[in-house]
Amino acid sequence: MALLTVPHVLLTAQGVLRGADRDELRLGHNRVASAASPTQGGADADGGPLSHLAYSALPESAAERQDAILFVDVCGDRPGPYNAAVAADLLDEPELASWDPVAGSFAFDLPTPAHAPRRYCCLVRGRSSDRDETISALNGRLASSLRYARRLGQRSHHLYVRSGDPDPAAELLAMELWSDPAGLQQFHRTTTIYAPSLTSLTTTLWEQARGGRWTEW
Repeated sequence: MALLTVPHVLLTAQGVLRGADRDELRLGHNRVASAASPTQGGADADGGPLSHLAYSALPESAAERQDAILFVDVCGDRPGPYNAAVAADLLDEPELASWDPVAGSFAFDLPTPAHAPRRYCCLVRGRSSDRDETISALNGRLASSLRYARRLGQRSHHLYVRSGDPDPAAELLAMELWSDPAGLQQFHRTTTIYAPSLTSLTTTLWEQARGGRWTEW
C-alpha cells in the first residue's frame, strides 16, 4: 500500500462485526466494497475511496477485542460517506476517524519483499503539546532507525493528524505497514520512537483480514 504524496485523507473505522455469522457479514462487505472499487467506477464518484483495506486484530494487539476489525481507506481531499456507511452496516459501535497528512513529517514506502507478501499494520496514536518539536524529534529517530526497521520487515511509515481539530495538541496517528509481525513487535520492544514526544500513547497491531477473502484494492 503506497500512500498518496498529494493531498489526501485517511479514514479509519474500527469495531467488532455485528452478529454471529461472520462469513455472511464478510460477503456483505465484499459486495459493497466491490461496487465501490475503482474498476466499478467507485473512485470516480465524489469522495469515492481510492483504496480500501481490511484488517483483523493480531492476538498480541492492545485492541479492546481480539475479534476487532479495522477498515482503512485512502480518499482524495473530499472524502465521501462510503467508509462510514460500510462501518455502520457491519460493525457494532464503530470508531470512525478522519486523518490529514502531517506536513514535513518523515515518511516512506518501500517495496514488499517477494517472500513475505502478507500485510501487517501498526497504529500508534498519541498527543503532543508542541507539534513542530514533536515532528522534528520523530523525524530524527525514524531516519536513524530506518535500516534497522527495514531489516525487521517494515514497509512504510506515515504520520497524520486528526482532521478538523484546531487544538495544537490534536491527536496524531502514525501508521506503519510491515511484512513480518515478529519484526514489528521486536522493533517496538527495542526502540523508543514515539515516547516521550507523544503522550497518552496507544498502540494496536493488525494483520491482513483473516476468515476468508476480503475484497480490497
